[in-house]
Amino acid sequence: MADPLDRQYISQYAQPTFAVQIYRDGAPGNADGPVGVTYVLDGDAPAIQRTGTAVETSQGIYEFALTPSDTAEPGFYSVQFAATVNGVDQSKTFDIEVGQSAPAYDALPQPWKNIVESVWIRFADLFDSPYGGPNLQVYRQTHFNRNRIAQLMIPALQRLNSAASPHQTFAYGGDDFPFPAWGGLLAQSLYIEVIKHLRRSYVEQPDVQLATNVSRLDRKDYMDRWGTILDMETADFERDLSRFRMDMMGLGNFHVLVSGGVFGNFGPVAMPGGYGQAAARGYFFFSRGY
Repeated sequence: MADPLDRQYISQYAQPTFAVQIYRDGAPGNADGPVGVTYVLDGDAPAIQRTGTAVETSQGIYEFALTPSDTAEPGFYSVQFAATVNGVDQSKTFDIEVGQSAPAYDALPQPWKNIVESVWIRFADLFDSPYGGPNLQVYRQTHFNRNRIAQLMIPALQRLNSAASPHQTFAYGGDDFPFPAWGGLLAQSLYIEVIKHLRRSYVEQPDVQLATNVSRLDRKDYMDRWGTILDMETADFERDLSRFRMDMMGLGNFHVLVSGGVFGNFGPVAMPGGYGQAAARGYFFFSRGY
C-alpha cells in the first residue's frame, strides 16, 4: 500500500476524474477492447467498492469519474485501470486519499490548489504526530487540514496586494495572479500565515496542577519553537517581497520618447519662445485654407 503522504488527495464527496493514455506502436491509439476500472478500498484486506468501464474521450485517452457516493467515506483507496494493447495486458493505478470535507479547498482552481499542496508538504515530516504534520491535527476539536490552509490563503494574498505599489487587487481564486512569476512568493506568504495560525493555536494550553510526580508531554513551548521558524521564513519572504514590489511598479519597463510629442520634432532640445512654441507643450501649426 502506498504511503499516505504520497497519495493524491481527494476531498470527501468530491467527483474527481482519472484518465490514462493508451499507446499503440508508439503513438496514441485504442486498446484492444474495453478498459476496465476497479475502485478499491486499500488496507490489510482490500475491498472492491465498484467496477466499471472507462470512457474514451479522445484518441487513446480513457477516463473514469468517481461519484460523491464513492468518496463519501474518508480512507485510502486506489483506482486501477486495466487494458490490453496488442495482446499485452497493461495496468495503471492511482493511489488516493479521501479526506474530510474541504469546501474552501475544492472551490479553488488547480493553480491555487497547487499552492496549498506546496505548503501542506512542508509540514509532512514533523515528529509529534502519528500522521506526519503538526501535532495540532490529531485532536478532535481541531481542523488543521487542507481546507484550513485554503482559508488562510485570503490573508496571505492580501499581504501581497497591500505590499505592492500601486496596490494590487488580485482576487482570491481568480485567474489574474501571475503564478509563473510569483507563485512561489504566494506559497511563502501562505506558509508564514499557517505558522502564525499554529502559534495562535498553542496559546490556550492550560497548566495542569498535579499532586504527584507524573510525567507528561508539555506542548506549550511549541508556540516559541514555531516562532523561531517564523523568523527564519519571514526573512526569506521579505527579501523576495522587495523584488515583487519592483515588478508591480514596472521599474523594468523603459519608455523612450523619440521625436515628436510635447518636445517637438526638430531636434533633441526644444527652445521656449516664438509663436506657438513652449517648452512644456508641443508645436502648433496654423494654415489658412483657400
